[in-house]
Amino acid sequence: MFVRLLCVVLAVLEVAVGKDLPVRRSLTVKDSGRASQIGRDDIVESIDGEQEEIVGETAQVSNSGMANNVKRVMAQVGSLTEVVADLRAKLQKTEEKLQRAEVQKAEFVGVRSQVEEIRKGFEDLQEHPNANAINNVPEPQTMLEDGTVRKLNIADRLRYLERKFAGASNWLNDPQLWMKTQHKCKNSTFLHSDHEVCLDNFARPNPRRRSPNCVVYDLGIHAEPEFGMNLMKEYGCSVRAYDPSDISAKWWSGDSKTAKVLRAAGESKYKFHSMAAGGNDGPLELFQYNWNQVSIVKQERDTTIKDWKKFHQKSFTVPAKTLGTMMRENKDTWVDILKIDIEGSEYMFLQNAFDTFGCPPVGQIAIEYHHFSLDERYGSSADINTIHNLLNSCGFKSFNVGEHWRSAVTPDEKSFYVSPKRYSITSYCRDCWL
Repeated sequence: MFVRLLCVVLAVLEVAVGKDLPVRRSLTVKDSGRASQIGRDDIVESIDGEQEEIVGETAQVSNSGMANNVKRVMAQVGSLTEVVADLRAKLQKTEEKLQRAEVQKAEFVGVRSQVEEIRKGFEDLQEHPNANAINNVPEPQTMLEDGTVRKLNIADRLRYLERKFAGASNWLNDPQLWMKTQHKCKNSTFLHSDHEVCLDNFARPNPRRRSPNCVVYDLGIHAEPEFGMNLMKEYGCSVRAYDPSDISAKWWSGDSKTAKVLRAAGESKYKFHSMAAGGNDGPLELFQYNWNQVSIVKQERDTTIKDWKKFHQKSFTVPAKTLGTMMRENKDTWVDILKIDIEGSEYMFLQNAFDTFGCPPVGQIAIEYHHFSLDERYGSSADINTIHNLLNSCGFKSFNVGEHWRSAVTPDEKSFYVSPKRYSITSYCRDCWL
């Protein structure tokens, strides 16, 4: 039994230490298979000696393994310390980011609150019309370079209003703006008319013009079409002429030499429209004026003049078109020259043009101003300054400014009376210098 126990212990030790252990055997086995007789004390002594040897070797192996294990554990502890330090640094950075995020969140909440207040304020600024109200104030808009139209935002509307108010109140850097020539034209012509045209860069290629030829709008021709006719003959322009007066209608349908020439040219070159230029599309009331013309001016009942009771100014209802409608019906996207001589309707006509286009899609504008007032502080016209200021904001510069004059309107009329009025002629361009 002790022999078996010893064998088991030796086998276990071999497996544990991973090598063969020297074992002295004191047993002798005879060939006959019978074990030799060994004293019990000898066996015990032998086993004790073997155990001491095994314990000593095992202690050496255990001490060596323990030291290696301690080294490995210490190395792992060092690595773990570095990992913990790195994690702490990352944790600190994360906490800092969270703190900044909290601050940004608070700021964002504040911004959102401000945006909400602005939105509510903007809603309050929106027009809330009375269902029964009649709106006489158009909503301004602007036309972009590609021909699309958009409404003005609040900032643009305020700026537009500033420009109108500054002109109308003469709140300008120069209250004599209306009399200032801002551009010197190198090559110009009057075309046998009262209106000057600048030929610098005239009718150059323009991507906004659909027509291959220059386009002229001649508003207010009476029976004197020389302005548009000469532009057609000398420069190949297509002319759209407008006048609502009876004398113009008779001229166009009559035997006048000029009317025959223009009718023969065809509508693609010269087209006459027997209608007025106005601030709205539709019927327009005009009044009896000099030279068999009609005008927007309605004379007041002036009881200071002699025989005032016998005077009666007739009125006429005529069809009127705005610039936007004229251009749309003529399929025009650009006008090279816009001549305006429409007996006082120029203000409402141009007001609508500014409200519709922002800046009129025009290269040059030649205007005869009628019936304007004078600011007694400066002797200048706030009415004209308003138009001049808006044109300047669109890039137009005046290149011909005539001295204004005041004259009697109806000195020879017996049936009606219009008090003396002021007049002035000015030409503006932007295609000549841009």
